[in-house]
Amino acid sequence: MEKINILGGTVGIFIVGLATYQLATENALQSILFYAYVPAYILAVYLSQKREIERFRSRWKRELSENPR
Repeated sequence: MEKINILGGTVGIFIVGLATYQLATENALQSILFYAYVPAYILAVYLSQKREIERFRSRWKRELSENPR
């Protein structure tokens, strides 16, 4: 999970940095396209983390049902 967050943060910073550079060099269309990736990227990371949490919960419940105290 930490690897996903580190990779996700790095890619996110790269996308925003590249979009800002494109905006600064007056490539407005490319900048807009890069900024359009940001919401899609955030959604992808959110769904990935949500899936990991659901896996953890189901594993936790399964272990509790197999080993009641």
